[in-house]
Amino acid sequence: MEATRRGGITRRGLNGLLAGTAALGGIGVLAACGAGTQAGGDTPLDKKAAATVRYMTWWPLDRAGTIDTWKADLRAEYPNINVDTEIITLAEYNTKFQVMLSSNTAPDVVLHNSHAQTRWYDTGGHLDLTSYLARDKMNLQRDYALMGTEIWCGKTYALPMDADPNAVFYNKTMLAKAGLKDPWADGKGDWTLDDMIDMARKVTQDTDRDGKIDQWGIAWAYTHPSHVAQFIWTQGGDIADFGNMKYAVDQRASMDAHQQIYNWLAKDKLIISAADTTAIQTAYNKTNPFRTGKVAFHVRAVADVRQNAREIGNEFEWDVLPFPKAGPGKPGIPLVSGNPHSITKESKVAEAAYQWAKHIATGKGQEVLARTQSLPALKSKQEVFLTTPPAHVKLFQEVYNKPYGIHFRHHFTNDSWDIYTAAVNKIYAGETPLQAGLQEANRLMNEKIKIGDCSPYKGMAIPIKPK
Repeated sequence: MEATRRGGITRRGLNGLLAGTAALGGIGVLAACGAGTQAGGDTPLDKKAAATVRYMTWWPLDRAGTIDTWKADLRAEYPNINVDTEIITLAEYNTKFQVMLSSNTAPDVVLHNSHAQTRWYDTGGHLDLTSYLARDKMNLQRDYALMGTEIWCGKTYALPMDADPNAVFYNKTMLAKAGLKDPWADGKGDWTLDDMIDMARKVTQDTDRDGKIDQWGIAWAYTHPSHVAQFIWTQGGDIADFGNMKYAVDQRASMDAHQQIYNWLAKDKLIISAADTTAIQTAYNKTNPFRTGKVAFHVRAVADVRQNAREIGNEFEWDVLPFPKAGPGKPGIPLVSGNPHSITKESKVAEAAYQWAKHIATGKGQEVLARTQSLPALKSKQEVFLTTPPAHVKLFQEVYNKPYGIHFRHHFTNDSWDIYTAAVNKIYAGETPLQAGLQEANRLMNEKIKIGDCSPYKGMAIPIKPK
């Protein structure tokens, strides 16, 4: 098993390179690393060719086993390709990757920070894989559950890895103790937003009678615009105008939705606050509030499935429901996401790098992901994952057969989200009027939008309706 090393640059080196980034101006000369004979997009790699591929990922060390299995399987086909793994954090990703590109020290393959990677598409940092995929007869749009930026302005810059659709995890034991009907009792799992809120009201309680709520109805990322968007999409609105590349947080549908969330959070206490989340996770030694057994419903993604199983164990019974509908003709619209891989454009081992990313994205690599981590993006391998608990885990696969939404991404998505988070925290704390706060946040968020020369979402409307 190969060792995984953390970071591709020392702190001292990073500080020095940061000083030089401005002088280099943006991307500058892109990185090249490793050695080996390359075939290019038209000719497959000679399987005897030697190459070292530098692979940058933000996956933590507890996922190293999956990466090591991928490496071993790749070597079985390409015995002279070595993959060196460099681990960074998402917090340092944007600055560090830019510095590496500008200083000719970039890795060959990177796991995306998917909310920033388009800046390196549009500034020439990543390899257009269109000819590679044509050569290998890979059809991403037909065969994969996509996250939305693999194909950007008519070019393919990324190979899929996982699919990360959202749904609603729920505590069956808590509902049963409260005498509430399980939405799956009739085998349909058909429920509405009103159903969720009604049940949330009945389970939100001060169970130990000390004057403080200690059991909540809902855990929801209420300071994240895309997660709040699920509620807005379901009501027929949006938080962004994709076609015109601008946020719409200040529109009436958004205002109404945020007012409702304010009521559920600040007035009714149905949604657990960030402070209470931290407190119960610490008290119960869990990594999210649902796993403590103190929350009935958790709006979250499929990536939580295996960790839920590990942390919950036999403490309570749980399952998953679709995002609730608003009513007849208004289906629940969940968020989907994912984490693809891209290749740096000037890599000296581009073909070997492509083979590494392709291995992760295709048959054997996707099976390994399904067995050890989460739902693979390759549709034909999703059944490998769907044998795991809970009972209705297949629901996550079915998300892609119905209308759904995606993140509104641009070069500085994370910066726009930071503005939104700060604004709604003040609104929900009663420090800023809701309308004025959202209007100002919308203005500032739009100032952060940067894209290249094309209109990447031209003609797109949310929800996306599968053909």
